[in-house]
Amino acid sequence: MTVDQILQELDSLLDLVAEAIHQAQNRMRYTMNGFVIAVGGYISDLSANAIYVAKKSAGCRWIWAARRARFPMRRSTFRNR
Repeated sequence: MTVDQILQELDSLLDLVAEAIHQAQNRMRYTMNGFVIAVGGYISDLSANAIYVAKKSAGCRWIWAARRARFPMRRSTFRNR
């Protein structure tokens, strides 16, 4: 695969996340959210679409009531980037 094909595939996966995140189960929502953050943070060509997907799915929530989930990063980690 070429770089352009990989970017196109990742872009189509972002579109899939935008469509499916609200109907997905909690663990899948969490994983999709991490995917959007990773693509937007590391692939500058796709950051605009990742931001769009993040805004579109902003009302999406996941519930970890039965588990004690620990999140290694704080919001302050992303503030100065």
